[in-house]
Amino acid sequence: MSQLRFHRQLEGKSLAHLITGEDGQMYVVKAVTPGFDKTLLNEWIGYCFARFLQLPVPRSSIIHLPQPFYEQQASLDPLLYTPEQFASSYIPNAVNVMHQPLPEKLFNPEVIAPLIVFDYWLCNVDRTKKNVLLTDEANGFARLWFIDQAEILGSPNWNTNTLQRLPIRLLKSSIHMMLAKHVNNEREFWDALEIVHSIPSMLIEEVVHTLPASWPVTDAEKKELVNTLVKRKQKHLQTLMRLFYHEIYLPSRNQL
Repeated sequence: MSQLRFHRQLEGKSLAHLITGEDGQMYVVKAVTPGFDKTLLNEWIGYCFARFLQLPVPRSSIIHLPQPFYEQQASLDPLLYTPEQFASSYIPNAVNVMHQPLPEKLFNPEVIAPLIVFDYWLCNVDRTKKNVLLTDEANGFARLWFIDQAEILGSPNWNTNTLQRLPIRLLKSSIHMMLAKHVNNEREFWDALEIVHSIPSMLIEEVVHTLPASWPVTDAEKKELVNTLVKRKQKHLQTLMRLFYHEIYLPSRNQL
């Protein structure tokens, strides 16, 4: 008997939905949403490079849900069916930081600097308190998790023209300011920067070429995407991080 089961649609414009998969585990799944065509691509690309940077993101994969599964759920009618979807392991008992300060006792504060470098490299315009999660650990510590990379590359609906015009400026993110206070050594930013600089162009190409053919992206967009990621890490990321260091990090440390 199939264990595949729909639980509910989650908040947000991407119409993410919580399911039980055939393996009996719970997943947050995203499919192609009209008007947000690049959401799945962004999620997959973001996931691959988040893993490279050892960021605490839920295990994710490209899955294949049958079309009848979607046809049976009226709330998912707006979605455009494709054979492949993006699925992330559901993190039970996790809470976001929308209505609470970050706890002082963080289990994994070493992931903060790499996250900020990651967000600036990929131009994540939607790092908010909603997509930074906490789970309880022993002795009153809290573990950080980062979810939702749907709006990297400046938009969930980018194209070759918008990629060429990605901003080289500070991102508007109050959670970056909150997180920066927990980075005790500025060297952590420069170490993370070195890791991004070390990513081979060939690896970036390989990640882009793993995108399923059914997802809405052209060959020209793939080529421009590779060029953009290489250019931002080689030419712009150091400038962006120096700007963040002087305008955000140092003032946040001075407030402690």
